[in-house]
Amino acid sequence: MLIISKPDLLGAHRLDQVLILLEKTAMRAKLGFLLNMKSQGKKGDGEEARFLSSITPLRPGSMRVLARDGRSVQASEEARSTLIEANERSPLRKSLAKIASELAR
Repeated sequence: MLIISKPDLLGAHRLDQVLILLEKTAMRAKLGFLLNMKSQGKKGDGEEARFLSSITPLRPGSMRVLARDGRSVQASEEARSTLIEANERSPLRKSLAKIASELAR
């Protein structure tokens, strides 16, 4: 089961509510967590640390992070091209490539 969360206040609140319910529920499926739209820099590091501290007690099977990169996405949409063609150093493209390589293993 994959649970997706955002690092903003509403996303963190919703994740906390889901985690409370998951602690009360017996599940056979492995839990996976995805932090969507992580900020860059120190702010993003803090967001990821808070996310990790809240999900660690559940011992997730996987934890993935997608970076926020509106400029590259917009450039890709306008050019009708892939992220690598629009900006090969895009943090979002790197996040997606990392997830793809993990899934390919």
